[in-house]
Amino acid sequence: MARIILVQRFFAHYRMEFFESLYRELLKEDIEFLLIYAKPMGKIDKKAWAIKLSSINKRIVITGLEEEFIFIPSLLIVLKRYNPNLIITEDLGGLPNSLQVALYSRIKKIPYLVWGLGNIPEKTRSPLRKILGPLINWFYKGTAGFIGYSSHASNIYSGYKKPVYTATNSTLKPLNFETEQYIRAKIERKNESSLINIVTIGRLINQKKIDVLIEAIALLNSNKIKLVVIGDGAEKGNLQFLTSKLGVQHKIQFVDGIYDFNTKLKLLSKCHLGILPGRGGLAIQEMMSFGIPVISGVADGTEVDLIKDGVNGYVLNKVPDANDLSRLIQKFTSQPKDIRKHMCCCALETIQSQFNVDTMTVGYKEAVMKTLDSRSCNNKF
Repeated sequence: MARIILVQRFFAHYRMEFFESLYRELLKEDIEFLLIYAKPMGKIDKKAWAIKLSSINKRIVITGLEEEFIFIPSLLIVLKRYNPNLIITEDLGGLPNSLQVALYSRIKKIPYLVWGLGNIPEKTRSPLRKILGPLINWFYKGTAGFIGYSSHASNIYSGYKKPVYTATNSTLKPLNFETEQYIRAKIERKNESSLINIVTIGRLINQKKIDVLIEAIALLNSNKIKLVVIGDGAEKGNLQFLTSKLGVQHKIQFVDGIYDFNTKLKLLSKCHLGILPGRGGLAIQEMMSFGIPVISGVADGTEVDLIKDGVNGYVLNKVPDANDLSRLIQKFTSQPKDIRKHMCCCALETIQSQFNVDTMTVGYKEAVMKTLDSRSCNNKF
């Protein structure tokens, strides 16, 4: 039996469905899957295919974005113990551990794949990247290929002249029949109302730009628009103060992170429009899965795949300001209700048929199988 190891800084609760799906699919091919991670995010059930290792952690800010430096001191020892045939590692966000993977793979003469975003659109490259340039080139030169989070990522990776596979970043399985029908019925009813409920989901930190969305709500000056902000974080108090300062506190509801599906279903199925004002990407998919068209500027690259402008949302080729968001909100609200219903249905269908955990697993499995097959063929000569 072949063994592959995936090395990650985080094991997030929203990745559970994907890792379970990947584990089952690879097992059908007589391939054992093992996840090595440093930190859990959210409630994580104990899994036979996941191992948590101790790490050294430090929060840093690079070009205005908050990152977490995480180094796993025992990684090389654990890799040696489990003796994988293939390793998959993060791109530059996990560089301290990814360089260890590259070193181990060279010593043991086994392939490794790099899984990542390619680069974040409109993000300024940090001076640190220039300093680390030789190490990054060494890391990329040794990889057997790349797995892109999106077609944007895959286009970036194609420049390195290595095999590239696309596994569009997803966290949700297709909805079951009953839930899908419930959402479709809600789409019919909610668009009969003159009140427009807007939602945004994400950690309340600077790079999410929730303040820009609040300013956009203030610009609209409409009592027929309400905003629900789902999430928690360091900026919550500042954002609540901003709503009071702008006089829109009666139009904006703050809700802590919701992890229970039925609670989320009850709230989101009433929402007409979703907005991602800053960085991210997974929130687009989540909102669309509840039949919510989404407005987004440049995010993490996945918005290019998910949003078809004017069909299931609106996408800008820049980081939006308050005027951009207010203009697009107004554009959506001024549409006839039949057009709004159609956009909601298209958003739902995007996740049900195109971008979900099942389709992501297919792309990921292809990368694993082709890399192992290539390795097997090369060993024959």
